[in-house]
Amino acid sequence: MAIPYLTKRALDNLRRSIPDNLQRYRTRGFDEGYLEELENPATRILENSSDITDLGYQLKLSNGNLGPGKAKYDPENSRLVHEALHDLTPLQARDERIWSYLCHVTCSDYVRNRWPVPDNRTEKDQEANIINHYFIKRGAPSVERDNAISRLWWSAHIASKAEGFDLDEALEVLFYRQIVREHLVGRPGVTANPGLFTAILRRLRTSYDTEKKMLFEEERFMPFMKAINDIGGVQLLEVLGPEDLDELIEDTLSNRLKFTDV
Repeated sequence: MAIPYLTKRALDNLRRSIPDNLQRYRTRGFDEGYLEELENPATRILENSSDITDLGYQLKLSNGNLGPGKAKYDPENSRLVHEALHDLTPLQARDERIWSYLCHVTCSDYVRNRWPVPDNRTEKDQEANIINHYFIKRGAPSVERDNAISRLWWSAHIASKAEGFDLDEALEVLFYRQIVREHLVGRPGVTANPGLFTAILRRLRTSYDTEKKMLFEEERFMPFMKAINDIGGVQLLEVLGPEDLDELIEDTLSNRLKFTDV
């Protein structure tokens, strides 16, 4: 099988034409015929064993009315994207041309409904919404965090490295709060250290199993991540084993931050 991707010129032309296509982004999406009006040829082919033929039909929506705050099927869709693109390498998965093609063509119905372009905002805000979710915003961890389809692949790719979790369980915990997913998946210092990522996910699972799930609240999670980042600046966390990481996390929460309710 193969993965189509945009040529650089087609991608640039699409980006430049955003102001002229606001209504198209809101209502009907794109097809290869339109892309070839912008640039011919508009696509190339990446040969590998991934199969995206039915991906656009497989992705689930919640009553066809999903907004950024409603992410019911994100964990399942994350697994579906990762399975469909199972042969993609992390290097290839940083290529904006692949994700922009999928967002504009293969998965356009999903993207349009999951991340609708608001018609009650300024044109600048509408364009920012499109750049975030159909393209890769420059100068930010947008490929892991914001693009409508790449965020799903990267979340599952990173979650699949968590030892002691099956993928569905890891994704359920990871996607419970968007702010948690964004700050875990978008932090190279965490994702580059599978042991630390697993330990944090393990502690999140403990909180997830409680009634209030307090560690997922912004006023708890953000100071916790900042403290872990500060500790990582003076201590080599990569050499710590699972038990030592668990102990460090508990000490950080209980003694350093005085969080007794997480």
